[in-house]
Amino acid sequence: MKKIYMHSLGCSKNLVDSENMLGILTKKGYRVTEYADKADYIIINTCSFINDAKEESINAILFAADIKNKINKKAKIIVTGCLSQRFGEELAKEIAEIEIIIGTAGFEKIDSYIEEYENNKKLLVSMEGDLDIDSDLPRKTLTQTWYAYLKIAEGCSNNCTYCVIPKLRGPFKSRRIKNLIGEAETLAGKGVKEIILIAQDTSKYGIDIYGERKLHELVRGISQIDGIQWIRIHYLYPEDIYDELIDEFKHNKKLLKYFDIPIQHISDRILRRMNRKTSRDQITSLIQKIRREVKDAVIRTSLITGFPGETRDEHEELKDFLKEYKL
Repeated sequence: MKKIYMHSLGCSKNLVDSENMLGILTKKGYRVTEYADKADYIIINTCSFINDAKEESINAILFAADIKNKINKKAKIIVTGCLSQRFGEELAKEIAEIEIIIGTAGFEKIDSYIEEYENNKKLLVSMEGDLDIDSDLPRKTLTQTWYAYLKIAEGCSNNCTYCVIPKLRGPFKSRRIKNLIGEAETLAGKGVKEIILIAQDTSKYGIDIYGERKLHELVRGISQIDGIQWIRIHYLYPEDIYDELIDEFKHNKKLLKYFDIPIQHISDRILRRMNRKTSRDQITSLIQKIRREVKDAVIRTSLITGFPGETRDEHEELKDFLKEYKL
């Protein structure tokens, strides 16, 4: 029985991909090991969103190569995820110890890639693939038993000027509500109490397949599942937080009053340079509305300082805004 070791890097969306790969392979008879030096296949699911993430991913690959060269010569190294999508050809040229390189759309066929490699014994590099986001993939969760992530969409179509995600993950694609409810029911059956909804942009959920935003309906459906006690939402973009969703936060007792809203900046000029779809007035109005409508709301945000062209006055404007709105 072949053993696999998984090193998952980066965001929670990437973690779900790792869990799916483990589910696919364990269903095929592979066994998961916690020790890379005992594995037949070392899988590194990489991130390349920022420079630190790229460096961490490369170091993880080099560490695996070191284990292969010095301790576990039978090991085969598989590199997946965003770094391989972005720099697959370079990795193939620079790190000879790698056997398989798979892009972001290829993880659901990892068993086939391993089989192909075993048959040919040649370096396999594949950046292609048409990810079926509604396929019923097996999953072996890596989180603590009481919570799990539920990826409700793949990709992003916002094209912010500082972000490479659309090039790595493709355009925004929502999953069907019935498929997500089914996966949430499966997770609940395994003892999961908290479901965390994730995507690059959760607030746009449904608009591409249903013609309108449907996040509130998805939340309502998940909240009716026996065993699910809490629902948390990550990555709500400010321009797409709509009235029905705020009402769901207000009235749904299982939906945590936690608003994860990356605003990135507050200067209108910087927001335009970032190609953000919102303004200072819209952001401040949204924060005021949430605090007015949803009792005990907690707002978390993400910010970029030192954006190219940012002036000292714009930096001070951002600091003053954070103090005023207690973020």
